[in-house]
Amino acid sequence: MLLLIIAILVFVLLAGLLFSPIVFVIDTNSNNYFLSLKGFFRIQLIRMGKTWRIKLKLLFLSFTLNPFRKKSLNRDEIVKLKKKKSRKRKNLQKFLHLIRKAFKAITIKKLIANIDTDDYPLNAQLFAVASQINQRNISLNINFESRNTFDFKAITYLYKLIGIAITIYITKNK
Repeated sequence: MLLLIIAILVFVLLAGLLFSPIVFVIDTNSNNYFLSLKGFFRIQLIRMGKTWRIKLKLLFLSFTLNPFRKKSLNRDEIVKLKKKKSRKRKNLQKFLHLIRKAFKAITIKKLIANIDTDDYPLNAQLFAVASQINQRNISLNINFESRNTFDFKAITYLYKLIGIAITIYITKNK
């Protein structure tokens, strides 16, 4: 009986993971940048003075990481990094292919951009382009007031991303 209850709880937890929305937000007005799976994890980028920190919440645990601090490398470490770059290029191409496929599973809930290039003729040309791009969820505004802001919210689901990963794996191994 206890084993059945544990199995049901694990099933409910996995179903919650698969069908909970993954939310990605970039808001330059309020300096709010995060990726979250509600109730499970949240990765937030926080500005602390001139540096950035990553705040990670996993279930009920919270961590703060500082990966952007500068490290000094000795000569041997520099040589190792140069050798790794050639291998990384192939891995990067595979990763970019996966990202292109994953974009099909992402739904844009909100995209608001206020752009000023500080070039009046270019702003006037972009004004016509932006008016053609605007839709229900997408709003591009060209201004002449030196304001540049970006507000973006996208949602996807883990089951969609897993489905894309499986199809890429299957087609790669044929």
